[in-house]
Amino acid sequence: LGLDSHLSPNRRNGFAAMVERMRALAAAAS
Repeated sequence: LGLDSHLSPNRRNGFAAMVERMRALAAAAS
């Protein structure tokens, strides 16, 4: 997507953590 070049490592890690959290919530809801 080319987003990595615009995000600092910390923001990228935070985004990854958010995605993982959403994935966990989706798994718990299903």
